[in-house]
Amino acid sequence: MLNHRSVLDIVEIVSQERTRKLDLKRLSSVAGWSQFYLQRIFSRMVGESPRRFQERLRLEEAAVRLSDTGQSILEIALATGYESHEVFTRAFQRRFGTTPSGYRRERLDGGGTGNALHAQFVRKVGPCIGLYHVRTEHRDRRIEMPTSQIERRELVSTPILFIQRRVPHSGFQELFAECFPRIYGHCMKHGYAMAGNPIARYVEFTPGMATVDCVIPLQHEAESDGDIQAGELQSGLVAFATHTGPYETLNETYSAIESWMEQQGCERNGPNWEWYITDPGDVPDPEEWKTEVFFPIR
Repeated sequence: MLNHRSVLDIVEIVSQERTRKLDLKRLSSVAGWSQFYLQRIFSRMVGESPRRFQERLRLEEAAVRLSDTGQSILEIALATGYESHEVFTRAFQRRFGTTPSGYRRERLDGGGTGNALHAQFVRKVGPCIGLYHVRTEHRDRRIEMPTSQIERRELVSTPILFIQRRVPHSGFQELFAECFPRIYGHCMKHGYAMAGNPIARYVEFTPGMATVDCVIPLQHEAESDGDIQAGELQSGLVAFATHTGPYETLNETYSAIESWMEQQGCERNGPNWEWYITDPGDVPDPEEWKTEVFFPIR
């Protein structure tokens, strides 16, 4: 088991200092590891090296500033830690396939308040996009959720992009670490304004396998592209609850909702989903993580 707390602490520091020069010596001291071990464990858990992680955050910050501010390209380059317009433009074009001026002119479709919401999402979720459903060193515990904490809600449909996979139950972390960053990067590259944190939608469960949709909600409809599919999050009546604690204990909230549905005489009306409200890089303590759980009902 990886020491997730040390890695999440490093994620938080690099995220907060994304525009500064990366100091691996200081980070390794914080984690209590050698620089070599830090880079190996960080890359294994986050999916990219500390330097590539910081570079991605810098360029994503630049992208949201291009869409959400009137700053000049040089001002944005300097503000995000680049020494010149030329160095910034080359790095930006490698990442997004277009120049900064082209991205500002063509890409984002949120408009006004929508662009601000997209920028908020990128800054908050970008550092954690590969960390949802990370395994923790939690101790076994039992929490009985009162049925009073479960409620009915009426939802409107939400446009989404998603990737569907069939995986063993033990493979959720690896699945999300692969698919959420892919969809997120696709949205950033094509300028699709995102509307919230990642979602896992469970289409089918068998004793050993699950068919799962890895979902990013959007502000507007988008087009499918290969295995990244366009769709919508189901509208209508749901049973809703907020789970607090590690992802490994989500089954406790699932059991409570299913018992509540039996008591209320409700039937399932589609696949249930989890909305990951807490970002692990912002809140390293798994006991404080919050996940919203939705069961469509009738």
